[in-house]
Amino acid sequence: MAPAKPIFTPETFKFLKDLGRHNHKEWMEANRDRYQAVLIQPFRRLLEELAPTALDLDARFDTSGRTGANFSRINRDIRFAKDKTLYKTHMYLKFSVPPPAKRETGQLYVGLTTDTVTAAPQPTLRELLVQDGEGRVDKILWLAGFCGRLEEDPSVDRPA
Repeated sequence: MAPAKPIFTPETFKFLKDLGRHNHKEWMEANRDRYQAVLIQPFRRLLEELAPTALDLDARFDTSGRTGANFSRINRDIRFAKDKTLYKTHMYLKFSVPPPAKRETGQLYVGLTTDTVTAAPQPTLRELLVQDGEGRVDKILWLAGFCGRLEEDPSVDRPA
């Protein structure tokens, strides 16, 4: 079997670093196609590949692929912020369950910043996974490992 093509590449992190250095509207508009190619499309591909396993963990997970529901927004809310930087230099994909009333729900997330990758279940889901005893912990570790699909880049720190 041929090795799978990496979803995130060094170009993904280079884009986030460049955005941090050139965080203004003109630069972003000039690099909109690059943003789509190296950040948005890879995150959409990751969602497509992880959705079946996420739904195995909890069929209520939202896998609609909408910004807000699954993907973070690139634009910062600067209305009340002292820092008027327009764009975030990080992005995440999350799977969450619609909350009953005002309670927190189980959630899985994968996040990228300019130099770090994070992936984990939120505490509520982690507790459920440990308690259920149905082998779901293995699936969550598989999810957190990006299916082994992050291209090696020595400049990216990975939490232990």
